[in-house]
Amino acid sequence: AKMANLGITINQLNLRPSEYEKSAGSYNFLALGDKAASLFANAPNARILVLIRMELPKWLAAHPEERIGYAKGDVQTSGDLDERKDRVARPSPASAAYCAEAKSLLTKLAAYIKAQSWGDRVIGVRPCWGIYTEWHMYGMDQGPDTGTRMTEAFRKWKNGKYANQNPPTMADRVNSGDRFFLNRASNTTEQKVIDFYECQATVIADLMTNVAHTIKTELPGRLVGMYYGYVMTTHPPEGANVMLDRVLSSPDVDFLSNPADYTEECRLAGGAYYHRTIPATFHRYGKLVMLEDDMRHYHIYNYVQLQYICTRSEQEEAMTTRRNWLNRYFDGCGLQMLDPEHYIDKRPFSMDTPPVLQAIADTQRVLGEIGARPADSGNEVAVVVDWRERLRCSTEETFTHALVYTHSLPGLYASGVTFDMMSLDDFLAKPASRYRKAVFLNVFAPEGEMKTELQQRVSAKDFKSVWLFHCPFSLSSSNAKVRDINNMPYHVSNPDVWRDLLTWMGATPMAPRGHCVRRHGDVFMFHTAGTDGALNITFPAGVAKVRELYSGQEFTLSNSKLAVESDGPGTLVFKAVPLVTKRPRVMFSVD
Repeated sequence: AKMANLGITINQLNLRPSEYEKSAGSYNFLALGDKAASLFANAPNARILVLIRMELPKWLAAHPEERIGYAKGDVQTSGDLDERKDRVARPSPASAAYCAEAKSLLTKLAAYIKAQSWGDRVIGVRPCWGIYTEWHMYGMDQGPDTGTRMTEAFRKWKNGKYANQNPPTMADRVNSGDRFFLNRASNTTEQKVIDFYECQATVIADLMTNVAHTIKTELPGRLVGMYYGYVMTTHPPEGANVMLDRVLSSPDVDFLSNPADYTEECRLAGGAYYHRTIPATFHRYGKLVMLEDDMRHYHIYNYVQLQYICTRSEQEEAMTTRRNWLNRYFDGCGLQMLDPEHYIDKRPFSMDTPPVLQAIADTQRVLGEIGARPADSGNEVAVVVDWRERLRCSTEETFTHALVYTHSLPGLYASGVTFDMMSLDDFLAKPASRYRKAVFLNVFAPEGEMKTELQQRVSAKDFKSVWLFHCPFSLSSSNAKVRDINNMPYHVSNPDVWRDLLTWMGATPMAPRGHCVRRHGDVFMFHTAGTDGALNITFPAGVAKVRELYSGQEFTLSNSKLAVESDGPGTLVFKAVPLVTKRPRVMFSVD
């Protein structure tokens, strides 16, 4: 009801197989009706997004040949199993029989919804397969999927290139000497592993779009979304759900969701609460990206898991909430709130506290004042990621691997320099003149026309670039720097190093290092942990006056600079105030 008072009326209702699967192929959705009735009793005007998990254990028990197989051993049938770390019994995404059953399940769910008096209150469905509902491959640490159905799919892949072969073994997949499989042109085993990962990722993406089409057909006008697209995540390549272009190009997929990284540097005051996905790719396809706000807040500290990412004061609760909600503007995304499930029946809702509720209300007002989001950010620096490299590395996680995909981002966001994150595809889709400064986090081995076009851009005399680990071209040291993180492992996470690299490229810092600053158009966010007292913010040239939108105060800048005082965690948002020039007065005389 408190959320409804803030205008937040869409509520997700979750369905597990234990609630609806009665026997193989037999389903009963009365549990959904009970949950809807309980929701409407508290929020009469609520609308519903239905999340349905589709593991179908009873159906799978009757069809064991449709299961995922694991390179490390047989499916485990006893013990307290984790669906990421263990060899759990789950349906293979390559199973045509499972795909047909999932579509039958969704057809029956749609019929149930349409028959209910509240059916028109259902605005969409979130179908779920994979670990924790997120379309990552089950048992990703155990060498999936070597089962019958994925083996059949792999043997047909690349026009039958591997027609008589089995999926790669664990020994094939682990290559400690070449973390990122850069020798594949001369190494047939590396190429086979990469081809298998691409095959498996494509099969999963196609299962997503197949079930999405069923929902769109059976529930016309409803939205379909999934948890997917975690490009900046350190899962092994078997668990990489990164084929954004393939999924977003489907007319049946409307939105995808992702949580922020589960680290102190990302979530606590001073961090950026950054996506695991690439919002720019969604913008290119005209689709919605949803950032999940599942913060662990101070007032429920004694109840939650992961206490190291729990806010530590009411002020930090409020200021991190401001930051998260402002990301809607700076990332061009939606935002969904999720209450962590631990002890959920013994404590208040994670967002149900006056500081958080007030921060939401205040930020909704501020976002209304900001208005429409322009297409161009005005930022000089592009930070570029190639999602393909998530499928081109050894399955064994190492410190080097984690540095590329996780630890580089906190340092970048704390450098005091604003930038635009994008995929390699997004970068090349932009006019060549748009960005003349770029950081390439994992662009190790582009191929074909993409390689040719990229080389032409970065070889221009006025183009400055920084490459992590490996640069695929021979470039002059005057316009490119390569940071081999194997030799300097901690530097990539250090804001000072990033600040030096970005200023070497010619970027102008807006804030001292260690603070999060973001820019889009003429709007600027400054978020801090508040440990340094007085701080200077440097606005772009040409900005002479700004209004702080939470307080309404206006400030005239001195040499583009503004001094701010901090007494703890803080989030401010500034909008440039256009200078008004007086026009000469023209007098007309009529006889």
